[in-house]
Amino acid sequence: MLTGRLVHDDGTSANRDEAVFGDPQAFDIQRHPNPHLSYFGSYFGSYFGSYFGSYFGMGGFRAVLEHIGRAAGLHFPPRAGSSIVK
Repeated sequence: MLTGRLVHDDGTSANRDEAVFGDPQAFDIQRHPNPHLSYFGSYFGSYFGSYFGSYFGMGGFRAVLEHIGRAAGLHFPPRAGSSIVK
């Protein structure tokens, strides 16, 4: 990857990995393994998925910040959630 180049992350490609699934384009809710479903896409479900992903992503980010803060002897006051609807 070259510096300054545009990088595109296509989260939907995880669901269609030819190296993992025999028929990657077929819908099978019980297919195995299924550990890497994505919440991205260009369909109606992506609207819900983007909020779902950001909710869990912020939880992980918050946990990392709290861990770093404790290790450094810092204390972060509880953060109030936003009242602004995205």
